[in-house]
Amino acid sequence: MPIAVIPLKAFHQGKERLSPALGAGDREHLARNTATRVLAACVAAGLDPLVVTGDEAVAHLAQDSGAATLPDPGLGLDEAASAGVATAGPGRWCLVHGDLPLVTPADMLLVTSSLTEGRPVLAPARDGGTNVIAGTGPFRFSHGPASFHRHLAAAGPTTRIVIRAGLTVEIDTPGDLVAAAQAEGGSWLEPYLR
Repeated sequence: MPIAVIPLKAFHQGKERLSPALGAGDREHLARNTATRVLAACVAAGLDPLVVTGDEAVAHLAQDSGAATLPDPGLGLDEAASAGVATAGPGRWCLVHGDLPLVTPADMLLVTSSLTEGRPVLAPARDGGTNVIAGTGPFRFSHGPASFHRHLAAAGPTTRIVIRAGLTVEIDTPGDLVAAAQAEGGSWLEPYLR
C-alpha cells in the first residue's frame, strides 16, 4: 500500500492570504476541514496516510483519522516531504498537499493507478506549483514558484501528468475560495463566503 505523505503546518498558521476575507478562527476552521477531507480521500483510495507536522493539534487530528505522524524537521516543505518519503524506503509514495478542498477518492485512485504501473505522477497547481507528486524511492523536491517544471524534470520522461479539479484547485486567495465554492463538490465551502 503506498504511503500518502501529507505535510501540515499548524491550522492557526494557515491561509494567511485569506485574511482580507476570513477572520483567524474561520481560516483555522477551513484549514482543519480541508486537511480532514484530504486525509479521508487518501484513506478511501487505499493509501496509508502519514502526516508530517510539528503541531500537536494537527498530530491529534491525524491520529484520530487513523493516520501515522512524523515530526516535521522544521526546515520547510521540501524537507518535510523528504522526511515523509524516506519512511517509504524503496516503496511507493504519494506526496499530497493538505489544502485541496475538492479532492476525492477517485482523484487519488487515478494517481495510485498510474503509480502501480510504475510511472511517476505529477498534478500541477493552477499557479504553476505542484500539488501532488507520486513515485518510488528517493525524490528531489523543489517546491516554490513554478515548481511543476522542476518536478517534471526530476521525475523523468515517463511521468504521467494528472489534471483534475480535485488535484489542481487549492485555496490561497479570496478569489480562489469563491471559485472553489462554485466548483462541483465545493458547496461545503459556501459558509466561508460571507
